[in-house]
Amino acid sequence: MAKSSVYLQLSQFLQKHESNNLTMKFEEIETIIHRNLPPSARKYQAWWGNCYNQKSRHCQAWLEYGWVQESLDIANEIVTFRRNKDAV
Repeated sequence: MAKSSVYLQLSQFLQKHESNNLTMKFEEIETIIHRNLPPSARKYQAWWGNCYNQKSRHCQAWLEYGWVQESLDIANEIVTFRRNKDAV
């Protein structure tokens, strides 16, 4: 991930997190990245997808550190990440 990525702080946060599951409100993520999520994050489930074959900076923020998006509640603005046990 590029060091200048908007989502670098999220990557670092996940890297340091000790449990295998993490549920976060969108607001919490915005606090971590020091900016608002794009409107598409609040509108489209696909934005939160685990984009294994794409280079989207936001999903690489969790995939590169061994996390996957496990569940999403757009209406309540909550996302749950899970450590991917297959990741190194």
